[in-house]
Amino acid sequence: RLFHLNDRLAQTVEGHYHEFDKFVMVCSGAVDYTVEGVCYRMQPGDMLFVRHHDIHRPVISPKGSYERYVLWIIPEYLERCSTEDAALAQCFSLCSQRRSCMLRPGAEREHRIKKELQALEQALQDREFGSKLLADASFSRLMVMLNRCVLAGPERLPRDVDPKIDEVLRYINSHLREELNV
Repeated sequence: RLFHLNDRLAQTVEGHYHEFDKFVMVCSGAVDYTVEGVCYRMQPGDMLFVRHHDIHRPVISPKGSYERYVLWIIPEYLERCSTEDAALAQCFSLCSQRRSCMLRPGAEREHRIKKELQALEQALQDREFGSKLLADASFSRLMVMLNRCVLAGPERLPRDVDPKIDEVLRYINSHLREELNV
């Protein structure tokens, strides 16, 4: 599902997670996004890759409007759209491995991604012959572009990390198969 949202009022959103992967691209406004204890100060053009089950929370600035694209992707659907040489979920897993979910793509890539998002938005609204096929093709094209951005992007971006939370998350992730307690 693709959402193109523009809010004028800052909302309070608690930390939560989803069963789907989530992509966010900021068009305007200011937002801090915390993903798994790491805070990203996002600005227009920035992209965020949130993997399913990752706890995340936006903190939206009350100054001005906050416009963004939000894409919800069921991991199994992403796998079905992938090919042997192009695993479309790689952008999410690579960001997770790097422990850096935000990407600042640069003006040229940002423009191309926005064009792909607009094309997908239009394809999803289309009700003519072949509209589902066109939407699937548009989605695949977008995902290829997003993966290329992540693969070409820097290994890490500046982020604000609470050292205690980072330590706890590293411990939990390395002991997932064991019984965990406080």
